[in-house]
Amino acid sequence: MRKRVVLTIGAVAAGYALLLTALFWRVWLRGQMSGWDCVVEYWPDLVSQIHALRHGEWPMWNPYALGGYPMLADPQAGLFSPVNWLLWLGSVPFGDGAWLIQAKVLLGLWAALGGMHAWTWRRTGSHAAAVVAALVTSWAAAAGPQNSALLWPMLYLPWGLLALERFVAHPSARRGTAVSGAVADGHRRAPAELLLRAGGVLPLRRVPGAGVAVAVAAGGVGDGAAMGPG
Repeated sequence: MRKRVVLTIGAVAAGYALLLTALFWRVWLRGQMSGWDCVVEYWPDLVSQIHALRHGEWPMWNPYALGGYPMLADPQAGLFSPVNWLLWLGSVPFGDGAWLIQAKVLLGLWAALGGMHAWTWRRTGSHAAAVVAALVTSWAAAAGPQNSALLWPMLYLPWGLLALERFVAHPSARRGTAVSGAVADGHRRAPAELLLRAGGVLPLRRVPGAGVAVAVAAGGVGDGAAMGPG
C-alpha cells in the first residue's frame, strides 16, 4: 500500500513536471525567460541575497535598490520562502544567473499543480477530477501569475487549504505550522486570501476559538515575518 502511494505521488509529480516542460518549451529551446518584474526586480533580489550570504551576512538590507532599503520588510523578496532557500543552495554549483528566477517561477507553478491535484483528490477521491483541476490551474497560472510576486501567493493556496483542512480536523501546533509554511512564499495578503477562500469550503465553526487563533497566528507569522513593520 505504501509503495503504491509513493509511486502515485511520483507519477503525479513527474507528470506535472513534464507538462510544464512542454508549456514552457521556449525556455529550453530558445532561452526565453519570464520577463517584466521577474528580470528587473525579483532576479536582482535573489542575487543580492546570495551575495550577502557569500559574505557571511543575512540579507536583511539591499544596498543596490531604491538607495538601499530593508529587504526584510519586503515580502516580495521572499526571505522566508523555502523556494528561495533552495535557490540559494543551487547558486553554489550553478551561479547566480537568470536561471534563478526562471527556476523560481517554474517551481511555483509546479507546486500549484501538485497542490491543486492533492487538494482535489482529498475532497473527491478521484485522480481524474484532480487532473482536470490541475490542468485548469496550469492554464490560469501560465497566463498570468508567473511574472508577478503579487500573484504568487495564489499558487500556494491549494496547499494552504489542504493544510488548513487538516488543522480544522485535528488542531495541533504542528498542523498550524504547516498552515504557516503554505503562505510563506507570498505577499502580505496571503493569510487573508487563504482564510477568505477557506470560509467557503471549511466548517470553521467546528474549530474552538483558541484553535482558530492558532491557525491565524501561524499563518500570519509565516508571511508577516517577511513583511516587517512596513
